[in-house]
Amino acid sequence: MSFRAVQDPSDADLERLQAANPANPFATVSYVLGRRALGAGIVLFVAEHSDVQPTEAVGYLSGRAINRRLEMTSAPSCPDTGEFWSGVLEFCRQNRVADVSIDSYCARAVTLPAWAAPSEVRDRTEWVLQLSSPEDLRFGSNHRRNINKARRNGISVTSTSDVAAARVHGELMAASMRRRALRGESVPVIKPAETRYECAFLTSGAARLFQAVHNGVVVSSLLVLHSPEGAYYQSAGTTPEGFEVGASTFLVSEIIRSLAAEGKRVFNLGGAGAEAEGLRRFKSGFGAQPVPLTAGNYRLATPVQKGLMAAVRLIREPVRSLSQRWAAL
Repeated sequence: MSFRAVQDPSDADLERLQAANPANPFATVSYVLGRRALGAGIVLFVAEHSDVQPTEAVGYLSGRAINRRLEMTSAPSCPDTGEFWSGVLEFCRQNRVADVSIDSYCARAVTLPAWAAPSEVRDRTEWVLQLSSPEDLRFGSNHRRNINKARRNGISVTSTSDVAAARVHGELMAASMRRRALRGESVPVIKPAETRYECAFLTSGAARLFQAVHNGVVVSSLLVLHSPEGAYYQSAGTTPEGFEVGASTFLVSEIIRSLAAEGKRVFNLGGAGAEAEGLRRFKSGFGAQPVPLTAGNYRLATPVQKGLMAAVRLIREPVRSLSQRWAAL
């Protein structure tokens, strides 16, 4: 086996990765270009074997030398990844990477590295729908009622790659997060203006926005990442009025029909764990099946890096406190 880490890979390198993972939207050239536009340093990790397909994954570098971070969004699914992870670890040591985040979006299965480093490993579940022809799609009874309700209320669905539509999408995401927080769920705080990721993926061609419209107003919005054979439910939001008229269920059902008509073979509806029972029911109601996966965070900082980071915090804290006091005057 030979291992290489290609920093700032060419489009040709990324096209080979995409060709080997046609159903994974996180392995497309356009997704990587979107992350590059957001400021990430791109690294393509490749372990070549003599008799099987290479093990490949893209990593995203951020941060400065004393606190550099590596994120791997979609870890490789190869069952024997020991030598691959050894190569990644050596790259991290050579490039002074302090933190590594390894996730499993759209992975079929993941074997996390057995690194002797402080780590946090977590289980996660994605809900995956195998697409058939639009005529063969089957939804749960509650979903069918909501779909019929939406039709009676005249809901229509639009599709766009225009970044201007991201503003409304951000507002609806924030509204949905506030609603989930009121139900007692632990959710990130999203401000309506924080749509730079959505805009980057729309611009690079990695994503499309699907939106449900009622009486001329967008009441539900869903960003879908896509690849030659697959799609991924990236983010969504719905107004209270949209829920009342069944807009979110209708929107997803129309996206599924559209993807099936395009010849996509799989639609990944994203993650939902045991703590989000309502979200699990929503996704399973479309016929999606759970795929158990794992993800992990690893702390690789050396003692020198830890000391330097502690010193930087000590310097910054008095400056921050002084700025706050001046602002209060």
